[in-house]
Amino acid sequence: MPSLVGQNGEVPMDKLEKPDVRNVRWGSADGSASVVLLPANCEAVKQHPRADGNIKPGDLLVLIGVKLR
Repeated sequence: MPSLVGQNGEVPMDKLEKPDVRNVRWGSADGSASVVLLPANCEAVKQHPRADGNIKPGDLLVLIGVKLR
């Protein structure tokens, strides 16, 4: 699993289509938003599994993002 932290929300989605990881859920770390509606408008600040962790097709990937200002 590559590190997706610090990247615009659109970039991780593009990277993940190649290893066939499609079970992606976004959460928000922004106090003014409880959910991420448009990943392209946010930056990933956390991920699970972490970078260098193992993930197989079908596994859940959780990205936590903050809205870009």
